[in-house]
Amino acid sequence: ANLRQLSEKTADAPENWLDIRQAYDSCSWKKLAQELLRVDPVKRLCGAEINTIQEVKGKNWLSLENIIFLVSDTPNGKNTGEVLQHYFQNRSDLSLRVVEYQIVDQLQDERPKDFKIHGLRNLVRNIGDYIQRFGGPDYLAIDATGGYKAQIAIAVIVGQALNIPVFYKHERFSEIIDFPPLPIT
Repeated sequence: ANLRQLSEKTADAPENWLDIRQAYDSCSWKKLAQELLRVDPVKRLCGAEINTIQEVKGKNWLSLENIIFLVSDTPNGKNTGEVLQHYFQNRSDLSLRVVEYQIVDQLQDERPKDFKIHGLRNLVRNIGDYIQRFGGPDYLAIDATGGYKAQIAIAVIVGQALNIPVFYKHERFSEIIDFPPLPIT
């Protein structure tokens, strides 16, 4: 939504606002990622995922080595995943080993029954796969900032149940928060 409304009248628009808008309008996701790399990653225009990862970069309590984006099973989810993958693969200051996105099958809003029965379960399954891939819950953190509200709730529950740090940033928060341990078993 930030990019769809970008214009010369946008408050605090970056110098390359027109290039960003043209890349977005033409669905040129690599070009869009390249243009976003020219914008300060704390600017709201970059989006919640870029903003929160930039903030995580400065935190001592989290080592950032790999980023996996679990995206919705929608064209917008896929497009967002592509932009974020290209963007973070080109952030040399982060020295990331793995940057990828995975579409969570049936995590979409066109068929609520499939979302409930399959999409949310697939999300949990995908998180479990990454827990195994990266060596267990001690080697992961979950950023529950973006996505459907139900998706955020599931991510928090999984994180709490498996003792995985979960963090979140609301658009009005000045910084990310990590969820304190809750009595979830």
